[in-house]
Parts: sequence; C-alpha cells; structure tokens
Amino acid sequence: QTLTLGYLLLRPLPKALYQKVNGTYPLENLRGLSLKGNNIQYLKSEHLQHFSNLRFLDVQYNIILSFSFPFLPNLQILHMQLNYIDTLNGSPFVNLSNLESLDLSGQFTINP
Repeated sequence: QTLTLGYLLLRPLPKALYQKVNGTYPLENLRGLSLKGNNIQYLKSEHLQHFSNLRFLDVQYNIILSFSFPFLPNLQILHMQLNYIDTLNGSPFVNLSNLESLDLSGQFTINP
C-alpha cells in the first residue's frame, strides 16, 4: 500500500492526507508515501503522526526548510535529498527508531 503524489506542485501538504474522515484516519495503514518533486516547505509532526505503519517516505526534490518527525516506529527508509535543509537542530530523527536508510545528500543553500 503505497501512495504516490509526486510532481503535483503540492504546497503545503494537503490536509486530506492527515485529517480524520468519519472518525478515522483513512491513510493510517499506508506502508509507503512518495511526495517527491513538490513544493513542500515544512514537514511537521502533525502531518505524519497517524502514519505509524509507514516504512518508506520519499520527500526528495522539494523545498523543505525544516521538519520534525513524530514517533514512526516502522519507518525504515527516508529520502530527503535535494531540499534546502542546512541545519539539523537537536535530534530530528530520534523518533525513527527503526530507520535503516537516510539520504540527505545534495542539499541546496538559500544564501551561498
């Protein structure tokens, strides 16, 4: 169960992905989510907190400036390359206890 919403120029993340519908979160059983190639600037805990079964998250080729992750116990693969992340404050990946692969390569700078 993978949802691909790549290259749709999404900005911000659509609320339909993380809000309740008829008392439940319809995407809570997703195993993979690809949001690559959009215009997403911020990933907040509330955007992903109901994706506890997520194993793969791809947010490469966005314009992410900052992010925070909720407890995602099953996330194993995280692609965040080619964004605008220039600083990692604190321990941003502490809630990703089963993370096996993280790609932060190719970050762009805002002020060279």
